[in-house]
Amino acid sequence: MSLIVIDYLGLISQETGQGREQRNEQVSALIRECKILAGQLDCAVIAVAQLNRGAATANRPPQMSDLKESGGYEEHSNVVLLLHRAEAIEVGSAEPPDPDLHAFLAKNRNGPVADIKRAWHGRYMTTSGRQEWQGNGSG
Repeated sequence: MSLIVIDYLGLISQETGQGREQRNEQVSALIRECKILAGQLDCAVIAVAQLNRGAATANRPPQMSDLKESGGYEEHSNVVLLLHRAEAIEVGSAEPPDPDLHAFLAKNRNGPVADIKRAWHGRYMTTSGRQEWQGNGSG
């Protein structure tokens, strides 16, 4: 096995107390467990996460602070990749929509962070062709 994908981490629950602080701790513990699992199985683990609702209405690309339920993603992850399509939040804008998919490499423990742009084909849910890599220093 070379890859495990968890879609999405927020659906995994642990039987403990309730409350927002408790849930943040649970999610952080799950992220740590994913990292341990990746090391034990010598494979990559991709955990899909949800953004806070406010991120969609903020009219800006997502940031790590927009990840729902935990700062544990930022603390324990080796890589954090945030996907964004400008047309998805710029409804009613006079400007034509940006046809690109932006993949913000917001954290990269072993290399630079960057904004990666790819041509988006929504009908097929794929990207292709044009790719731009704009490095922003180290992650």
